[in-house]
Amino acid sequence: MESITDGLNLEHTTITNPRYSKLLDVHRYTEHPEARKLVNSIWDHCYGAPQNLDSRKGGVKPKASSKAQLATICTDLYAAWAIDPELSVGVSLSNSAWDTGSRYNKLRLSRQAPKVIHRLHGVGYIDLAPGSYSGPGAPSNRNTRIRAAEPMRKLFREAKFGPQHLLTHPEKECILLRGADKSERNVEYEDTKETVQMRSDMRAYNMLLQRTYIDVPDQESQYIERPVKTGPKAGECSRLPVCGMDNFVYR
Repeated sequence: MESITDGLNLEHTTITNPRYSKLLDVHRYTEHPEARKLVNSIWDHCYGAPQNLDSRKGGVKPKASSKAQLATICTDLYAAWAIDPELSVGVSLSNSAWDTGSRYNKLRLSRQAPKVIHRLHGVGYIDLAPGSYSGPGAPSNRNTRIRAAEPMRKLFREAKFGPQHLLTHPEKECILLRGADKSERNVEYEDTKETVQMRSDMRAYNMLLQRTYIDVPDQESQYIERPVKTGPKAGECSRLPVCGMDNFVYR
């Protein structure tokens, strides 16, 4: 298959600052029909209709279809692009990072997700900066960064839907357990009467936020810049989205 990036100057779409990123939101989705058309177009170019990645004779099939996982990834890439075209998305391409039984993965993205990401990169839809690992606790450690490349950005610009049509899965976990080690970001746990009540309260609040329009009328930019004073990013400026899609709160 010929790359859709033939004739494009890819130097202009290189991820030059992979630290300017957000984590992949595996609970991002939209029900807008135009978004489905966009995903179908990308799927057809990547895999060719009616081919399906999940059509195989043996093995355990993923709980979410490959196309559904493509939709989640593309939708969150759109969310990042809508905030700032230079914002990249951090994602682990390790198979061990994708647990379909995790309470933190309600859309059940699987080990098929990294394959979808590699395919998107292979045909030129996304830019990719590989992750790096220098040793336990090294400040230079980071996971892979991806970002919509110009062919996908073109589809985004022409799309007949907007950021206001992006949704967060209603069962996204809002009660998080952190491990003692900083590397243990989200730890699995058994529910108690207290966590069930906490979750009920937080979900009600998040539902209110999702149906509430929040804005700063005199803020022209999609983000504000704040200088970083400590840590490996000291001396840089971090961009903080203002009135974006990330109104989800957790405890």
